[in-house]
Amino acid sequence: MAESIIKKQYQEMVAYGEAIQSQRFTIPEFTQLLRGFVGTKHIKVKTSRDKVVSKNQVIIGGSYDPEEDAANCPSIIIYITYNPDQKRIRIKDIDWSQLCLDLIECSGHEIIHQTQYRLRGFDIGPNIFVSLSPEERKRTDQEYLGNPDEIEAYGYSIAVEVFLKYSPKIITIKYISKTAMFKTYVNAFGREHKVVGGLLSYIVKYYEAISEGNHAKRPEEFATE
Repeated sequence: MAESIIKKQYQEMVAYGEAIQSQRFTIPEFTQLLRGFVGTKHIKVKTSRDKVVSKNQVIIGGSYDPEEDAANCPSIIIYITYNPDQKRIRIKDIDWSQLCLDLIECSGHEIIHQTQYRLRGFDIGPNIFVSLSPEERKRTDQEYLGNPDEIEAYGYSIAVEVFLKYSPKIITIKYISKTAMFKTYVNAFGREHKVVGGLLSYIVKYYEAISEGNHAKRPEEFATE
């Protein structure tokens, strides 16, 4: 197995945090720390607050804006979300290794979306999945998760999680089934649905690429081609 860029990045992030695990950070300071890992002039990192986030919990989310990208503006935002009452935070009090994984996975997920839109000339593309479920909640879940762009991007996300947590030489359903996102797809569609089949194909594709040392290209790397 070739050296993985993602694994090296992950190990360095985990080790750095462990070395300063007792230090207390204000929320802006902690966001700045995380910005140093994934932020670039193309990827913005922002703080947000939400009551659904528990104390000493940090939630990572992301978005990609194709219109901003087409205008040559920063188009990927990584959101670091905290409890509204959280004033200070220590690495030792949170699941730091999971947070590092989430940062890598989330930024890569949004880069996949960026690549999709750039390859289509920023056209919205085949992003429609029509759910026939009679249940409103299931229809909403299926129409989001069944979007072809999301199937690919979540295939990448799952591959990253399996690789960083388990690193099997060959990815199998045993490891894929451990991930929360694969369980989400199975809950939405069942194991035999074509959407889940497509997801599995992308998981294998991206796992092999990651294992060989490749990764989701950051925006600035496109300029070097």
